[in-house]
Amino acid sequence: MPELEEAILHRRDAQLVKTIEGVLGGSTESQLVAVTYGAVHMRAVTRALMGKKHRYRVVHSEWLTVFQHEV
Repeated sequence: MPELEEAILHRRDAQLVKTIEGVLGGSTESQLVAVTYGAVHMRAVTRALMGKKHRYRVVHSEWLTVFQHEV
């Protein structure tokens, strides 16, 4: 369903990127920022941070499990 995909992925991604950019706010200081979203949303974050506006580069990444469901 395209409407559901738009709401869950695209609008949520746009809000996530907007929030991250607000945290960065032009600061030149080193910051540690944790984003607890699903892996699919990280594509939008990576595109935004590595794009022409910010030009970040990956020097380290670490996968952390925030929630684990035991059955």
